[in-house]
Amino acid sequence: MNKVNFSDFCAQCDMDDFNTKIVHYSDARVDPHGVVSYDERMNEALKRYKNHKNALPEEERIKSVACGKEIERQIFAQCKIKPEDITDESIAPIMEELRGFVIK
Repeated sequence: MNKVNFSDFCAQCDMDDFNTKIVHYSDARVDPHGVVSYDERMNEALKRYKNHKNALPEEERIKSVACGKEIERQIFAQCKIKPEDITDESIAPIMEELRGFVIK
């Protein structure tokens, strides 16, 4: 989890560690209201963090967004589903099961 940082997308792009890629990509598919497309999340983040003190310079942000798109391509090249198959509705049964999960 300590590797979930938007500015690390490009470093992760060339890694073989798909666990980290999936965790990072998953974080880039949710906004405060639920599951969204990667592009929607990047647009939402741009608006939300535009004047944030830790916002990336625009050139670096654009590069990181492109690296995230490449990570999305890499992940789904190994899957039977497409990015658009992941929606609030498709994950609802899993979310219901997780609501009962207890961490000890």
